[in-house]
Amino acid sequence: MLLVLGTYLSSKFLPLSFFILALSAYSYPADRFLAPLTIIFLAFLNRRRKHWLISSILAILVLIPLALISLSPGANARIAHLFQPASAIRLYLSYFSPNNLFSRPDPDLQRSLPEVSVFYWWMVIPFVISLARIRKLGIPKILLFWAVLAPIPGALSGDYFSTLRALPLFVVVTWIISKGLPKKAIIIIPLLVISLAELYSNLVLLKHERASVWNYEYKQVSQFISAHPNAQITVDNSRFRPIYILWAFHSQVSPQLLQSRSFGNNYYSGFDFPDNLVLGNVTFRPITWREDVYTNQYLIADLLAVSDSQAQEHFLTQVATFTDINNKPTFRVFLTHPEQKCSVPVNRTNPLCSPFVVQ
Repeated sequence: MLLVLGTYLSSKFLPLSFFILALSAYSYPADRFLAPLTIIFLAFLNRRRKHWLISSILAILVLIPLALISLSPGANARIAHLFQPASAIRLYLSYFSPNNLFSRPDPDLQRSLPEVSVFYWWMVIPFVISLARIRKLGIPKILLFWAVLAPIPGALSGDYFSTLRALPLFVVVTWIISKGLPKKAIIIIPLLVISLAELYSNLVLLKHERASVWNYEYKQVSQFISAHPNAQITVDNSRFRPIYILWAFHSQVSPQLLQSRSFGNNYYSGFDFPDNLVLGNVTFRPITWREDVYTNQYLIADLLAVSDSQAQEHFLTQVATFTDINNKPTFRVFLTHPEQKCSVPVNRTNPLCSPFVVQ
């Protein structure tokens, strides 16, 4: 929104335009790349206009804090993790594939609706019509600029067709589609009805097919933890290390507390998700069988982390089961019984059993 608004205002009031464009660089890593280049391009196009120099200086001042923090490893941790230039050319071309634009959804289930692509399937018709007469239409220079540069962040990420990293490209495609649409209501109205029918994917399929993808079940985990403030709780994070961030979100944990415990003083100088994090009465780490079953606590884990045979072997009592929106089990809560575990003769010599063994 900021990128498009700033570009639109460039023909109205240049200082405000460049200010908003500079702000857009703070919104997303892809815009950190594209927004400054857009400012440079617009400054070149408007170099004979009044206020272009002061507008450029204003944009530079707004971008200085972002430039300084971008020099730190922590700020670039995400980019460094995703940067994979080996297949960049092939991935760059994928953003111009009609199949990806009009037929196939984004492969990341959090970035798409079930069975719906970036654009509705019927939009390929006005898209082709408009392309056939694109020279006559005369595509604006800024849109052509975005069409060339917008796919680059996504192509360098190694992630096949990431819609979020190429949003400005879709502004260009939208403009092309709009130029190929007929102006007759007898055609527009049926197309509008077809588009509304596709909302079934958003209103029905998304909820039932993607609830777990959007971590629906972690809200229940957070509610259980909040209901047991005095109990010792271990949450298994074998398959999802930053699981604590979801608990922090649902429980409204202080950001200052979270940053100090999980990153210490290295928030910007270095970044990695901790394997073992203690926040109050809750510990987020993989379950350690040789220790955890000898402590009075709750163990929260997904179905793969604790099997029924393991629960029986270690005298665990299942006290709660969390389900997804379709009532499919996702997490289970077990209560340990170290006194029963230590009652087994072979375990009595274990030092961890000393508080529970009657001499």
